[in-house]
Amino acid sequence: MKEKLTTIDQVAKYLAKIHVENEPGIISEVWLFPDKYDKEVRLVEIDKTAMPHDNPIAAFGFPPFSESIIPFRVALAVIRPEEKERLEPPPGWGQWNQAKKVWPS
Repeated sequence: MKEKLTTIDQVAKYLAKIHVENEPGIISEVWLFPDKYDKEVRLVEIDKTAMPHDNPIAAFGFPPFSESIIPFRVALAVIRPEEKERLEPPPGWGQWNQAKKVWPS
């Protein structure tokens, strides 16, 4: 087994890379939203094939599990490119200007 990733940024970049590689030409951006407790990786992927969203964006959560190299809870939302300008991030995630683009870097 690979060594566990130890920071939120490492996990965000790792997941962005894996997701983009698995969906070539589909995901145009991946954004990381801050968690003030550093316990959750909060990602929004911009995907041209995503289903339309209502406001605010809804995210799906995945707990960490012992066999994984990811020691954090992961929350992921997938939205269409045109929705980024008009939708609010999931509740408690802050605003778009607080997010950091992790892909492309």
